[in-house]
Amino acid sequence: MFICSDGKFLFRKFPLPLEFMICYILTMFIKKTIKTDRSTGKKYSSYYLVESSRTVKGPRQRTLLYMGSEIGLPEDEHKFLAQCIAEIVAGQQSFLPYSENVAKLAQTYASQLIRHLSNDDSETSSGNLEPEFLSININSIEKS
Repeated sequence: MFICSDGKFLFRKFPLPLEFMICYILTMFIKKTIKTDRSTGKKYSSYYLVESSRTVKGPRQRTLLYMGSEIGLPEDEHKFLAQCIAEIVAGQQSFLPYSENVAKLAQTYASQLIRHLSNDDSETSSGNLEPEFLSININSIEKS
């Protein structure tokens, strides 16, 4: 989801079209969840790329991508990774140089995200491939 300078929400998939370059991607962040196995007591962690947006009904979060149980970065660099992924997906150039490790991981996750979102598009649009035919009585058409 994108928000433009006039405050309107745009529901668009990636990559960002040229006419919306004045818009910016809403906040993305990496969320860590910890679950405990009840029988063994062992804790498991998972990382997700999450999009945060403000709507009329209040703030909303949408999980974009499961990133696995280990990212390979310290938690203080997760913010930079999320920013870099957002810039890659939007086709924007970064003002800040990212570390080589962050840039490499961001390329990997951005390609997974783009593939995931394009699969969502093809699944929703595949049901609409059937042509729709309408019967029109040409005698009922009025000339203007």
